[in-house]
Amino acid sequence: MNGDRRPAAACPVCRARFRCAVACSRCGADLTALMLLTAHAYRLRQQARHLLREGDCSRALPCAEKAQRLQATPEGHLLHWLCAATCGQNPKLSAFDSLARDAFESGSYDRNVFPEGSTDE
Repeated sequence: MNGDRRPAAACPVCRARFRCAVACSRCGADLTALMLLTAHAYRLRQQARHLLREGDCSRALPCAEKAQRLQATPEGHLLHWLCAATCGQNPKLSAFDSLARDAFESGSYDRNVFPEGSTDE
């Protein structure tokens, strides 16, 4: 599997899908640390978006990179790609990069909607 497309977060004990709850729905393990990492990555992506809108790509790129290291998501990958391209870096174009760019350019990428259908604002 490609490093940019990791599976969704999972319980570290039983590998059940993470459902944004403090306890695993399958085994009851405490997922507070996972929730904190997810929230931190979310805030870093929000900060990167804000900085990118303000035209400060030199500060946006590290935020996007750190968010992807904490919790890799397809939307985060697109954000990282946009930050890198805006900073004048030449991000490699993989098949996923091309799909992400096409989704953004066609308007089908909506940064305010998570895949589960909830909004981030």
